[in-house]
Amino acid sequence: MARVAGDAALAEVAVESPAVRVRGVHVVPVRHHSPAIARATAAVIRAVRPRLVLIEGPDDANHLIDALTAPDAVAPFALLAYRPPEIKQATADAAPQVVFYPFCDYSPELVALRSARELGIEARFCDIPARASLEAQEPDEQTPPDAEDAPHDPTADAPVPSLYEIVAQRLGFQSHEAWWECLYESCLRDPARLLQLTQEWGELVVQASGIDDYNALRNAYMWRHVEASGVPPERIVLVVGAAHAAAFARHDFRAEYDPNHPLLQARPAEFVIMPYSFPRLSEQLGYGAGNRAPQFYQDAWELGGLENATLATLTRLVNAMKLQGDVASHADAIEAFRLAKQLAALRGKPEPGYDETIDAAIAAFGRGHAERVQAPLKRLLIGERVGSVSPAAIQPPIQAEFYRLTHELRIPVKDDPTDLRLNLAEPHAVQQSIFLHRLLVAKIPFADLTSGEAATYRQLARLQEKWRLQWTPLTDVVLVEATIYGNTLREVATRRIAPRLQQRDSLAQVSAAALEAVLCELPELYDDALRALDEASVRDGDFVSLARAAYQLAGLIEYGAARAVQQAMFEPLLQRVYTRACLHLLPAADCGDDEARQVGEGMQLLHELAHKLPYLETALWLENLRETALSERAHAYVAGLGLGLLGFVRMQDEALWLRARRFLSPATPPEQAAAFLEGLLMSQGGAASRSRPFVQAMHEFVMSLPDELFVQSLPMLRRAFSRLSQHDIHYLTDTLLRILEGDAPRAESPVSEVGLTREQVVAVWEPLAWLTRAPAWR
Repeated sequence: MARVAGDAALAEVAVESPAVRVRGVHVVPVRHHSPAIARATAAVIRAVRPRLVLIEGPDDANHLIDALTAPDAVAPFALLAYRPPEIKQATADAAPQVVFYPFCDYSPELVALRSARELGIEARFCDIPARASLEAQEPDEQTPPDAEDAPHDPTADAPVPSLYEIVAQRLGFQSHEAWWECLYESCLRDPARLLQLTQEWGELVVQASGIDDYNALRNAYMWRHVEASGVPPERIVLVVGAAHAAAFARHDFRAEYDPNHPLLQARPAEFVIMPYSFPRLSEQLGYGAGNRAPQFYQDAWELGGLENATLATLTRLVNAMKLQGDVASHADAIEAFRLAKQLAALRGKPEPGYDETIDAAIAAFGRGHAERVQAPLKRLLIGERVGSVSPAAIQPPIQAEFYRLTHELRIPVKDDPTDLRLNLAEPHAVQQSIFLHRLLVAKIPFADLTSGEAATYRQLARLQEKWRLQWTPLTDVVLVEATIYGNTLREVATRRIAPRLQQRDSLAQVSAAALEAVLCELPELYDDALRALDEASVRDGDFVSLARAAYQLAGLIEYGAARAVQQAMFEPLLQRVYTRACLHLLPAADCGDDEARQVGEGMQLLHELAHKLPYLETALWLENLRETALSERAHAYVAGLGLGLLGFVRMQDEALWLRARRFLSPATPPEQAAAFLEGLLMSQGGAASRSRPFVQAMHEFVMSLPDELFVQSLPMLRRAFSRLSQHDIHYLTDTLLRILEGDAPRAESPVSEVGLTREQVVAVWEPLAWLTRAPAWR
């Protein structure tokens, strides 16, 4: 649509060449991604009908011009030039040097390529090779030095001071972008005037900033292409940045061309063509190769001007406002458009543009409240478009596989975070899951499991996955880099996982690697994973590691149902790991405060497995759990958690009740009692809050604390009671009130014989109610 609409508008331009003549050559001074200059560029080529079109761009990418202009290539896309690090500098984390050359439908360079192809005219890039730009980069740079408007010194510590804002402010504009839009983008019907203004602007920049050595080399190199072409100057159209065009008019660079310049002798670069996006173009505003509102100017390109782009944006805003729950109508759009035109007239502009669209939208849709309009309007102005490249374009195999599978598996590729939920009972979702897990293991920045670590443990049994997807240009950079590990995602994932199966001193690490092998469906690793797990389970005697490995093995078996894994392969191993974990619980319970929480996590994992999987010996776990809960050496938190997992509050087990009462006796230090309560309420908060005997014992313990110890214990008690839900807190306070009102047998302690009024109960328990976030009693 962009090309058809653009061509229709070109029918109205003058036939005479509007180009600037420099020593006979038709020079088109451009600003990247300018709709008005893109139209003027096409007008020049159609008027001149040259034999050769030379375009600012790396001349070592000329072999990709056919792919860039292919009919099935959809802009925005970018040339990505990269170089792997030299072997002597390579490290495990070494990344290739990269440089982007982005294009959209209204990039003058791409319009020149497309116009030349349409007319059967030869077109070539004529700028220094990409290898020279890569060589000139600082180590942390990711974009090429760009001289479209202002010269850039790649060795400078700070950027050249910008003239843009100074000029704009002196002419009464708030920003350079507003000034450019008013004076340049509105010159749609006079391309000769537009290109003359652009040339004058380039001359101002060169006069104020000069020409550094790097850009002098570029100028000499590009003019060398003109002279070496063998084409008469009057039959050449040269499409370059405004600063370069001005430099050609002021200086003769022929004597400055040095074919032996160090930058021109740099190592060659490799190229791929990759999709790009409007959000990325908007982010590149700082170095001159982007613009602030790519979709808005796309509309100006397709619809024939800024006024039509304003109308299109305001019309779309109606639905965007409704989607976020605001009231909006087309009457608002009509009023906003009328207001935008009035604002443009007041500001001396020939037609409304970007700023008028925003101001009018805030007034008409937001009723003066900018916050209501900002988010949807920003999305409309910037856009969400992600381009695509021709299947015939040169791509590394992994990059080609990525785009082929995202299309075939219907996985969205967007430059905004997108959620994807998978139900692994569906075959299509299983294939999506395998692909996304391979990307995750290959460390391709595209997909992440939103449940985080929980996906490794409790989420495994649900056979559901929630992913957060987002494409960025870095996705393609890493896809290119990943080719050092293999030609397919399967090969890359295999080579990422295999070394980790050799680290057999840590069962948790080996089990995590084995789980990834199953998630990525890599059956070639299953035998190695089985041997590694068996050996690591013997070497590793850590309870927490054994418990986590058992849970990961159980998840591996669960996922195996969706990954064609035979459960019989891993069930015997899981039984062995489970048995060793049960036997290691008692020694692990004798630990410090920091280790106690990790031991507690392992206890909960094993307790869940023992009651969920029928082929595991539940009695073995309960026997060791009971022994640990009764052990005098067990940490108070571990003992409390163990009693809770055993469900002692619902049992008539005198030994377990005696153990609990000892922890809640005056002889127990408050910090140990609080840790015991935290562990117990973590596992059995609901049952404990409903148990009158336990609530009474807990009440007596709290009431027996001297005031000083009670105040010191408040932080620990707060952490313990924070484990309770609001419902559990309600039942706890209700049970306590019934006890104190005599609805239950009174204990023989002196505290329980004291008659307390309701107001006294409130006074005693209000601090605890505050600590547990319970509402105050009424």
